[in-house]
Amino acid sequence: MVDKTSRHICRECQLPDLVCVCGIVEKINAPLTPIILQHPTESNHSKNTARLINLVISNSNIYVGETADDFSEVIDKLNSKRVLLLYPSNNASVVIEECLNCRDGQSNSQVQNIDTSVNSILSYLNCSEQCSRQVCYQNTLSQFDSVLLIDASWRKAKKIFHKNPWLHHLPHGQINLTGSSQYLIRKHSNESSLSTLEALMVLYKVINAPCYQNLNDIFNHFKLRKLASMPEHIRLKYLEVE
Repeated sequence: MVDKTSRHICRECQLPDLVCVCGIVEKINAPLTPIILQHPTESNHSKNTARLINLVISNSNIYVGETADDFSEVIDKLNSKRVLLLYPSNNASVVIEECLNCRDGQSNSQVQNIDTSVNSILSYLNCSEQCSRQVCYQNTLSQFDSVLLIDASWRKAKKIFHKNPWLHHLPHGQINLTGSSQYLIRKHSNESSLSTLEALMVLYKVINAPCYQNLNDIFNHFKLRKLASMPEHIRLKYLEVE
């Protein structure tokens, strides 16, 4: 008897066939190399977004662990003056202000179309302001070679941060948001939280990096395939359709 609960896994992207992203993956190097410290519980999570980063960004690296011993390879390689840790801080070296369009006036029936691209929700007041901000961010971020992200739930991310004092000495980057995550298929305990992929996309978006579009494409494709694979009552629950 065939086990109907079993899932066929794509050999290339290591995702279930129903959400395979191989058809749209275009490898590209990023101007700021992503270094991802991943909590062990995220490594096999079906809705984890760090794996999508690794599929698209050729120079990205994921390290799984919780303590400094787990990340010894990362510590040995880092030039602390050229690495930006994307993590909230009162003394952040870089503060990125971003507005996530909450799509006011859109009905729940319209939301079912699942048009939720980060590209459509990252907004600027006008073109001149956009150019000015991009130049400012590009100048500020040009001093860094890499960006370090903690891939975990907010509670576990804080634990990793506190267990790794070496992180405290890195320059911090903070994203201040208006709005909330567009990663509808995974609930967040904190309304201001972003998925790891979204946080990286914001960074690449503000410096006008070409890899932003590659990440945006895979992010949208993955969300759409995930939602489409769900029974309707589950999908509506995630979309919060009344």
